[in-house]
Amino acid sequence: MSGVRRWILNWLLVLIVFALVDAGWIMGVVMPIYRRELGDVMAASVDSGSALAFYLLFCAGLTYFGLAPQKQGVPVKQRIINSALYGLFTYATWALTLKVVLGKVSWALVLGDILWGIALCGVVSGITMLISYQLGKLSQRKALNHEKD
Repeated sequence: MSGVRRWILNWLLVLIVFALVDAGWIMGVVMPIYRRELGDVMAASVDSGSALAFYLLFCAGLTYFGLAPQKQGVPVKQRIINSALYGLFTYATWALTLKVVLGKVSWALVLGDILWGIALCGVVSGITMLISYQLGKLSQRKALNHEKD
């Protein structure tokens, strides 16, 4: 598989896994906390266009800087660490900016967001690499079977 195709496949996998896990976390866990802490500052509804733009761009960054499918020979452990660091830097930027701008956000929420970013990016990368590996094995088996025919 070419480098561009591998990168796009990984980005799509990251996008799907990240969106599913993060949306579940937001709706099931974080939204009530944000409502309690931010109250009237929150929008009445989710801006779908902005959410889509965030997921597309964030997952492209996670794919490029964390998984780095364009780089050969990087160990899985290093890719997960890189992904977790990407989560640390990006989620810390968000949470600390929120604290600076709004002030009334608790440190518990700030630290929770940062820890979530670290865990989410590391886990999403691990799951993505596992799926990608399995797809690669399946593709190889399919190619071998095709050669036999």
